[in-house]
Amino acid sequence: MGLCGSKSTVPNADPRKDWERGVPVYVNVYDLQARGGNGAPVTVNGAMGLGAYHSGVQVFNAEFSFGGDPTGKCSAQTGIFSVNPKSALPSSQFHKQHLVGHLPAGTLQQQVFALVNKMKPDWLMSSYHLVKRNCNHFSEAFLWALDEEFNIKPATVQREAAIAEEKRTGKPATIPKPKIPERTLFLPAYINRAARFGSYMAPNAVIRALSRNAPTAEVPDDTAGPSRPPPGTTGSGGAGSSNANSGTTRPSGTTGQSAEELRKQHPLPNDRSKLEHMSARELRAATVAHGVDTTGCIEKGDYVDAILRHHDAVGTPAGGTL
Repeated sequence: MGLCGSKSTVPNADPRKDWERGVPVYVNVYDLQARGGNGAPVTVNGAMGLGAYHSGVQVFNAEFSFGGDPTGKCSAQTGIFSVNPKSALPSSQFHKQHLVGHLPAGTLQQQVFALVNKMKPDWLMSSYHLVKRNCNHFSEAFLWALDEEFNIKPATVQREAAIAEEKRTGKPATIPKPKIPERTLFLPAYINRAARFGSYMAPNAVIRALSRNAPTAEVPDDTAGPSRPPPGTTGSGGAGSSNANSGTTRPSGTTGQSAEELRKQHPLPNDRSKLEHMSARELRAATVAHGVDTTGCIEKGDYVDAILRHHDAVGTPAGGTL
């Protein structure tokens, strides 16, 4: 959340056109003060350009964001989570989608997931701060990491190879020298403007009070997990391996409950069909209650596979329930 010089653009009416230059990268923005949809009156701080926004970065059909844990029970786990695009908050709070740039056409979805897994240890729930390290700071960092990994590094390698070729042969390089690579993916400046202002002006007591209402790293009830890329696009689903903590959070409303009570409240069927009909949030709550290893899990299907592996390990009969 943010009490949140960009060259942002609005997506094409035909999303297929966004893919003509490569893999599109979007920033999805939510208005945290919206209560009545698009017709709701503009807030005073919003009119001053200091609106409160949540953001997530969408690549392929997954939207990545960052949240904290106000209970403090899961603060050692990663705060990075993913949801279906435009579903991190209720639709009445969705504000705008920005097309901020592209990755090379050959980029695969599993490469993006691998980059997310590399970032997990640096973005723990415990590090969340409403104005100094919020979801919008993560969006900015993720855009920079995407740019560095897929745009800047390859162009730098190509340029250095061309220069080395010229020095070795004394002739113009056969590989064209690209321009010195520059950053291309930027977070629209208005999204985190209020956080920059608040870090200097807002009293700590106010920040603590507002933090209680900030989005957490728990997937919403109606989220089914990121879906696969549309047919005909590059990449396929799948999470890269990682030694980072999983994004699983403690089930909400469980304060004071015993481990046995938690397991009864969140049963774990050994049946793929039943698991696939559960919401992503139900799956994550069940994995916490039963101690399932969810390292590297990002998509809903990853959690289903992890649960079935857990059943195999403990010897649960087919169709049985823990």
